[in-house]
Amino acid sequence: MTETRAAKARRLVDEGRVELGLIGWYETGAIVRTESSHYHITLYTSGKFSCTCRWGQAHWYTTDLCAHALAVQIVAEREKAK
Repeated sequence: MTETRAAKARRLVDEGRVELGLIGWYETGAIVRTESSHYHITLYTSGKFSCTCRWGQAHWYTTDLCAHALAVQIVAEREKAK
């Protein structure tokens, strides 16, 4: 069975693969390292995103987040709650 985007995002977070770079007023930037590559992600306060993965290239600047962007969102929300 294929891993869902949400499940993959939780796994990436649990494995410590998300490196936040910036949590600003209008955007959050990060790098997510996978087994085979690394991706640059920007989350915008509008709910839209950009990511250098294939999904991100096809759905950039929409609210249909890829697993990498979802992982960044989880980590950023945890950081903001501290």
